[in-house]
Amino acid sequence: MSEYSEGMSHMHGPHMGGGCVHYSGDGRSGPSSTTRQFPPPAWLIADWILDEYNGRPIPEAAKRLIMAPTTNGGLLWLRDYLQQC
Repeated sequence: MSEYSEGMSHMHGPHMGGGCVHYSGDGRSGPSSTTRQFPPPAWLIADWILDEYNGRPIPEAAKRLIMAPTTNGGLLWLRDYLQQC
């Protein structure tokens, strides 16, 4: 059984392949070899949705992103499922 660690720090790293692009939407920072901005991936949005649903604090920027319109079927399903619970 795994434990949920306190706080979040989502980033791409060696475990994801493809360099050192990182997402700082959770308010944490880390080394980055690039300043290009990318939209957060669906798995990160899903993590934020679940964290908010479970009462864990998330950044204001994350709150805006999880409420943004999307066409991603997985995120739409997750939002609908959690609203029915």
